[in-house]
Amino acid sequence: MKLHPVTFIWKERPQDGAKLGLIAQEVQQVIREVVVDHELVRDERTGKISSVPAQNLGLLYSDLIPVLIKGVQEQQQIIEEKEKRITELEVKVEELKALEERLARLEQLLPKITETDVLLEGDGRPFIKQNAPNPFSETSSIDYFLPANTRNAAISIIDATGKLVKMIPLEHTGPGKINLTTHELPAGSYVYTLLIDGKPLDSKILIVN
Repeated sequence: MKLHPVTFIWKERPQDGAKLGLIAQEVQQVIREVVVDHELVRDERTGKISSVPAQNLGLLYSDLIPVLIKGVQEQQQIIEEKEKRITELEVKVEELKALEERLARLEQLLPKITETDVLLEGDGRPFIKQNAPNPFSETSSIDYFLPANTRNAAISIIDATGKLVKMIPLEHTGPGKINLTTHELPAGSYVYTLLIDGKPLDSKILIVN
């Protein structure tokens, strides 16, 4: 509300000293209802009372009180909404910090893979892909490939503490897929690893919301 409080002195009553008020013309542009722009005049001949434009505008300051109260209420609502948003953002920041810590711990659990151990898709070697979607809150899937001569293959899943939470045998060679659900894995971060004859060949991180 673009109103400018002013200090003024009544020309007719300078002895009253300085007063605080608003410029009626400005108020009239935003809240016409509190501006008095007409006055009642009695016709001395007929006695009829009529409304004519006032020479000077007047303000009904008491009528401004409900408007001011409403403005304060709206401002308070905005403040409360911003405070709620700030609180939500602070919670998300803490969640991100916790997630970073979990990922750091998981990275320490990942098997060390040398350049000669890198698995390339399409060259006939076994591999696993990143689960999709990731993170997930309901279901996710992991694509994998096992050569025809593969024996004793599995995918292990460990949590951020290094505890084995699930071992999934892979019984079929060639391309395959396994599905995961949040019923099997509580919210958290995990490392899943492709094992061939007990030897870890590739690992990736999955996140359950």
